Amino acid sequence: MTLLLTLIIAITLGELFDILKDRVKFSFRPGTISRELIKIVFIVADGDARVGLEILRRAGRKAES
Repeated sequence: MTLLLTLIIAITLGELFDILKDRVKFSFRPGTISRELIKIVFIVADGDARVGLEILRRAGRKAES
């Protein structure tokens, strides 16, 4: 793997965590989803933002019912 590709992957993964964190900030009550839980969602999503966002969406729906 080239250095440039490695850098792009690292930036993308960092951005994914930020996307998930921001979604939690805007979609859930403060303190509902911990940073550790966001990390778990991030790991399970395995770099796929759609999967991570879907996990959060389903968690929110489940919590509402």
